[in-house]
Amino acid sequence: VGLDEGLNRHFPKAKRQRCLVHVGRNLMNKVRVKDRKAVISDLKQVHRAADREAAELKLNEFANNWHQTYPKLIKDLLKMPNLLT
Repeated sequence: VGLDEGLNRHFPKAKRQRCLVHVGRNLMNKVRVKDRKAVISDLKQVHRAADREAAELKLNEFANNWHQTYPKLIKDLLKMPNLLT
């Protein structure tokens, strides 16, 4: 049984938020060294958003800014569960 599955079984109403620090660290492994500073700076704007609506806007801006350079990375990021809870 995986962690998410176990949590869902025992705490079905619990909301979970994926840690954006760890998301950022994982992204850095898939980004060229020359782009890392800019990518993480843009991603931090999602984390610093005042509410979910603002975070969704920032995430969409992030995706639009980096989709051309890292299409698979953006596709995977947007499909990630519990990214914005």
